[in-house]
Amino acid sequence: MGKPGAYPLEAGAGLGQVLALGDGLTDFAARAHLEKKLSVTTQENNVIISTDWYDPKVKYELVTLVQKNFLEEWQVQRQLKIEVLGLIIVRRNGRGKGGP
Repeated sequence: MGKPGAYPLEAGAGLGQVLALGDGLTDFAARAHLEKKLSVTTQENNVIISTDWYDPKVKYELVTLVQKNFLEEWQVQRQLKIEVLGLIIVRRNGRGKGGP
């Protein structure tokens, strides 16, 4: 669809269904909406994820998803650092033994 006009919506249509009618606006609009409702802060060694959402079930799902994504990215970065340190050690040891 995506053209100006009136479109039929089911009773109780959610934001996602409304945005889907905008063809191409879904990702941008959903991201902008979430950025307003979601907060990730740090306090000492803690990461605090909170949201201002009206539906407790959706609120729980959002926070759980953000937590999962955060932990996955943290693991990727941690593994990358370990691999880089390993390469540095190998190179240093190689040079010390007459290597390149």
